[in-house]
Amino acid sequence: MMTTLPSIIRAFIALPTPGEAKDAMADLQSLLKTHDADVKWDDPEKFHITLKFLGNVESEKLIETSSIIRERVNDIGPLDVIYSGIGAFPSLHDPRVIWIGVLEDERITRVQRIIESTCHEQGLGEEEERRFHPHITLGRVKSRRGLARLTATLKNTTFESIPTRCTEVLVMRSELLPTGSRYSTLNSIPLTT
Repeated sequence: MMTTLPSIIRAFIALPTPGEAKDAMADLQSLLKTHDADVKWDDPEKFHITLKFLGNVESEKLIETSSIIRERVNDIGPLDVIYSGIGAFPSLHDPRVIWIGVLEDERITRVQRIIESTCHEQGLGEEEERRFHPHITLGRVKSRRGLARLTATLKNTTFESIPTRCTEVLVMRSELLPTGSRYSTLNSIPLTT
């Protein structure tokens, strides 16, 4: 049974995070939570690598764009994704977003550029001016309360490399609810050769 989508939806395009990596990130996140800093921690079930945030878009246009992306990435094949390191934007000295890094890979960047250019051609989302920095967001700092201890821990914490394989790109819907955001997969674009 297919659910009818509203004409406008909030959406993004992402790489999923597999279970083993997600579990290790959740363990690290639990350690960081013990500092009781004022951080809005992301739900580990929602961990993903954002390739393109679209914001509010026409659902029909998103479906059409997903088909074009599928055609353009169909020869790339599965991606080797290596999660490694912990960091923060803009810096560990002044963290606003706490993240797990992804080792730079030309093929991940290629997929992201294809998605970015296709969305731009189709008039979906704003063109990203910042350089693509693949990562998993663990949490967002809300205030400075408890931040000094958390920052000290971040500077002395490592996240060992976890190699994984990604076989799909997900087109996701994000619904903003009073209890937080809810994600649902609208489309899975396979990365096969």
